[in-house]
Amino acid sequence: MISARLRELEGQKDAMRPELLRHAERHGKVDAGGHQHVDLATPIQMPGGKTFLGITREKRVSRALSEERVRQLAEEKGLTDRFFRQEVITVLDAEEIYRAHQEDLLTDEELDSLIDTTITYALKGR
Repeated sequence: MISARLRELEGQKDAMRPELLRHAERHGKVDAGGHQHVDLATPIQMPGGKTFLGITREKRVSRALSEERVRQLAEEKGLTDRFFRQEVITVLDAEEIYRAHQEDLLTDEELDSLIDTTITYALKGR
């Protein structure tokens, strides 16, 4: 019975998450890190003593090399064999790209052009 109730509460939480994220996006106060905070009109006291003052739409940024753009630049600069090593399949060797940058074989602009940046948000109580 308890496990069924827990599953029900998890489902309710999952259903509310997109709506809470949209609310924080529209109405939250943005801090220097890009997180968006919404204060509750009345704090919620939870069993065990935890108090929720609001929610935070927490910004998370991830960066990844674009294999397609790395291959194109490597071919232009004659660095394909250095950036891609042969295994069973050809794989991108990110460490070699950064070494080539340190050796001034790639400019800052060229390196930046190879990196994709993705931003996601986490919803957290506070």
